[in-house]
Amino acid sequence: MNHKFLKLAFCGLALACLMGLGTVSTADADTIVIDIGDDPDFSWTWAEDLTLGYGFTIGVGNAVTFNALAVFDVISANPATAHTNASGLNSSHQVGVWDSIGNLLVSTTVFPTDPRTASVNTYGEWVYRLVAPTTLTAGDYTIGAFYPGGIATSDPKMVQQLVIENGFAGYVSGRYVYSNVFQRPTGEYAPNEQQYFGPTMLSVPDGGMTLTLLGGALMGLGALRRKFKS
Repeated sequence: MNHKFLKLAFCGLALACLMGLGTVSTADADTIVIDIGDDPDFSWTWAEDLTLGYGFTIGVGNAVTFNALAVFDVISANPATAHTNASGLNSSHQVGVWDSIGNLLVSTTVFPTDPRTASVNTYGEWVYRLVAPTTLTAGDYTIGAFYPGGIATSDPKMVQQLVIENGFAGYVSGRYVYSNVFQRPTGEYAPNEQQYFGPTMLSVPDGGMTLTLLGGALMGLGALRRKFKS
């Protein structure tokens, strides 16, 4: 087979795969259930181990579905305590959602190498891990992420931020518990300090399958090309 023709065919098939499977990055289409406004002030670190998050509620007749849990990676926000806002999480974080009586409904561990998606807040990004699709119906819930203590090692958290609600989940107040074990945060911050982030929930289109299918298609095309070259 003519190698020039094969090269053109390969490029055409690759382009067709890209067009058929959508864009390579799905970040712009991700829906962040509760996001943060674009405010650089301010971020905070704790010296103690703690699980930090917030309470939220879903009204009667409504529901929220998500398939990823995330933590916010503070990159350039103004620090209120000493830390370096370099891009990238310093450590992994357990994240979970509990119902009003303390049942852990869904949880995972978010790793520094996991996918990222943009926030309305341009001073950081969300780092997320896929979970089984989860639907929350009307009721009260708590989301929390575990942060190991230490100013040098703990990831900064955005505090006193504007809440952006994308759907039917309504932010209630910041929640915390000081413990070296990941658990439901039940302490409640005062109203003037309530916006603590923290974790959130995401709806990622097709559960990330676009990238998986695209990668498989391109690998198959590469194998086909090698076969004809040999």
